[in-house]
Parts: sequence; C-alpha cells; structure tokens
Amino acid sequence: MAVCVLFWAGCKKSSDSNPSSPVVPDSATLVKTITSVNYDDQNRFVFLGRGVYDYSNAPQKIAVAIRDSDSYEIKDFAETYQYDNSNRLIGFTSTTKQWANKIDFQYNGNNELTKATTVYPNGNIIENTFKYQTINGFKVVTMYDTANVNYGGSQRPRIVTYTFDDSSRIVKLLEASTYYNNDRKYWYADTGLVSVQYNSIGDATKAVNYVSWHTSGGGYQPDIDSVIYTRESTGTEICNTGLYICRNLYWFSLSEYATGFSEGGISTFGNLEFTPALYTWKHPVKQIQDWSNGSYWGPYSNGVVQNTFGATGLLMRMVYPPLFGSKYGGKSIFDYTYVKVRL
Repeated sequence: MAVCVLFWAGCKKSSDSNPSSPVVPDSATLVKTITSVNYDDQNRFVFLGRGVYDYSNAPQKIAVAIRDSDSYEIKDFAETYQYDNSNRLIGFTSTTKQWANKIDFQYNGNNELTKATTVYPNGNIIENTFKYQTINGFKVVTMYDTANVNYGGSQRPRIVTYTFDDSSRIVKLLEASTYYNNDRKYWYADTGLVSVQYNSIGDATKAVNYVSWHTSGGGYQPDIDSVIYTRESTGTEICNTGLYICRNLYWFSLSEYATGFSEGGISTFGNLEFTPALYTWKHPVKQIQDWSNGSYWGPYSNGVVQNTFGATGLLMRMVYPPLFGSKYGGKSIFDYTYVKVRL
C-alpha cells in the first residue's frame, strides 16, 4: 500500500475533514519515462519495466504507456487518468488483462470522495465507501472495502483508516483485513498499522510498521519494523509526478498488489509497492535502516541507495540494493528522463 503526500512543499488548508488538495504551480518538471531493471538474489536478470508519461492533454487527462518484459513474454498496457474542472481525479482506466480495468470516483458537495467503484477483467465490481471525521484534532478518513471478493492478492473484506496532520500528510494508516476470507469468523483478523514521522522540511524520516495476522494454527503472528530514512537534498520531481497524477486522491490506495500492475516496478496509480512511496517521500532516499523482530533477513538491515544526479540537479538513476529494491531479492535499477509540463 503506497501513498506519497507532499506536493511542491505545500498544501492548501481545509476547514473540513477532507484531506487538502495539492497546490499546483503553472508549470513543473515531471517524469517523462521510467525504466526499471530488476535482479534476483543471485544477481540474475528477472524483469524489465518501462513507463512513458503523456501530458499532452493535461490537466484534463494523463496517459501512461507501460511495457513489462522478461525472458518469456512482453506485456503492453496503457493507463489513463481523467480529471474534472475542479482538478479532482474522477476516473482511471487500464487495458491490463490482469488487474483493475476501471475505477470511477464520486464526490459530495464538500469535495469529499464518497465512493470508488472498481471493475475487474473477470467482471467483479467492488464499491468502496468513505467516512470523514475529525478526531483529537486530526483529519481522519475511513475506507470501507467490504466486498467479499479476493482478486489479485487482495485481503477482503477490510477497513482502512487514514489519519492526516495539519499539513495533510499521512501520519497513521490502520488496516483491518482478512486473509481467510472464506471463513467469516476470521474477517478483519489481520491488522496492519503504519505510523510516519517527518522532519522540518517535510521529508518522511521514520516509519514504524506493526503487522499481526491470523495463522493456520489458530494463533496470531506479530511483526514490528522500525525504519529510518536518510534523504537527499534534491530530486523531488519523482514525488511531484506521483502527486500530480493522483491529485486530490494522493492518499487513496487499493488492497491489490497494484492497480495496473507493472512487475518492473513502474509507478502506477496506487502502485508504488516496489518503488516504495517512502523511498521518494519528498526527497529520494539515500540510506534505509530497518530494525525488525520478524524479518527473514535478520534483526537489522542497512541499505545504501546509489543515486546519480544530472548537471541541473535532476535525479537520473537510483540503484536500490538487494533486500530494498527488487521483489525478487536482488537489486533494482531505475532510470528517469523528464519533461517540462505546463499545468
């Protein structure tokens, strides 16, 4: 589950419980292409992904052409993001045959998202509804994803609560999901809690992740991870691109492995899983330290990301080390190109 919540170093303030929409300048440098090469734990090539972003119809529409390839096949698909005159994301479509093909978003008179309807290639339709509150001074959004439909690795039914600070940054995400969805007594028995801390310039510098899930033996298995992120001082264009695409729904995510999934790690809507949002949460990460009580790799992991910047300060390449990059256990290499976009 991935979310990136800072845009151009500022957000509009809001008097209601709805998270604020980003402040958008007249023009910006955004990502034009992302190429991702992924390796396994034996340093063997596994997968390549490439995404090409088309802003020619912005701000009303953005299109992304994605190609995933490995040693056996090539998969091409396209995604489109549609916005209304109020700068709200109202629709997402994808030509993928594997994941969600369509999401429609509905709003109330307060510009709050009230329903997200997702359509899958097999005909399944899932409707998520939303509740808005202010609790102890924090804006809170609760998503009810209660259809008993398991698609693409999802764990439904589930309920997710997003908590925002005064700067509209997510500071806590609580999820009650369901691994054994065919047995009602186990519904909402699998819990995940993520809390995030920020520094004075808005970078996410620490995250604590607590996960507890029901095991086949009838007990519960808890895991805790505490992660420290050290940041670069430039390179916000990647985060800005994701936020410009998601607009007011920068916080929204699905329980699938991804929407419009790119196995090569291309950043698609609701999908920064293998380009984790925290890695580029305002500034790109250059070091990740992870303390865990349940990690297969041991109680402490330290990853140094090799970042290469161009003469103008743009991030051109990120090399994630094994354990922190590719889902296949090896390193991941991301190359970026950029374009100036009139917004």
